[in-house]
Amino acid sequence: MAILITPIGKTNPTQPDAPLLYYPKATKTGEVDLEKVTEEIAQATSLTQADCYAAVISLVKVLEDHLEKGEIVRLEPLGTFQ
Repeated sequence: MAILITPIGKTNPTQPDAPLLYYPKATKTGEVDLEKVTEEIAQATSLTQADCYAAVISLVKVLEDHLEKGEIVRLEPLGTFQ
């Protein structure tokens, strides 16, 4: 999976005469919402869209609970939340 990036030039505020340094910034290509995500999961599995929606909402609640306790939640390959 390729991630599109745009180079962003920034100066060092403590050295305004120094040359620009370029940093990568991820470029957005669109947006999807919860309904679209659950619809796509339902099409790719034997679950209904309502089942997928319930699972995603439950995942968010469980993540919140663990994060409020100060725990790190690792959901590879999705990411790490803290």
